[in-house]
Amino acid sequence: MQYPLANYVTSTKFSASYQQFLATMTRVVEPKYFHKAVKDPKWRIAMVEEITVLEKNDTCSLEDLLVGKKPISYKWVYRVKYNTDGRIQRYKARLVIRGDHQVKGFDYNETFALDAKMTSV
Repeated sequence: MQYPLANYVTSTKFSASYQQFLATMTRVVEPKYFHKAVKDPKWRIAMVEEITVLEKNDTCSLEDLLVGKKPISYKWVYRVKYNTDGRIQRYKARLVIRGDHQVKGFDYNETFALDAKMTSV
């Protein structure tokens, strides 16, 4: 790298706790692709937890695909959740459907809008 950012940006004027928080935030890389996440046991555990929760809540189920039909594509989204002090709280993996590939009346009949809980607000 010809001009490393570390030569021009410094965090020396930040408090020690904030410097620790910044170091933690930049330390963990959130993978963008499954083939990279599956190599790390922490992300594999997060994916198993997500599938377990989906099955427990009856949110999804495995079904046989009808002849001539294509499955809707999906992807994994990976995030690291932090505590307020900058420590890692947990690794979160979500399985999401690629809604941009769906056709109304063909792939789905209804839409769902999540309501926020007052405790979350």
